[in-house]
Amino acid sequence: MVEKIQSAGGIVYFTDAVSKEQRFLLIKRHALSKKVERVAPKGKIKNGEKPEQAAIREISEETNLATENLIVKQVLDTLSLQLYNDK
Repeated sequence: MVEKIQSAGGIVYFTDAVSKEQRFLLIKRHALSKKVERVAPKGKIKNGEKPEQAAIREISEETNLATENLIVKQVLDTLSLQLYNDK
């Protein structure tokens, strides 16, 4: 049996006021392999929630940025992964 889990997230960036360079925000976490990885913030979509709403909520929860400071500028494509668990 394959369980379908939907998640949403985003690439978070801002323009540095001094250098005028774009800066990107990544989340530091431990992968299942126990190695440290850096990823874009994301999380599961709740029932009745649109992907864009879930992305804003998840980014806010994971970064502590206020939702009113987050704007969806462009919706990117979707990606589907199929994971199999022998257990």
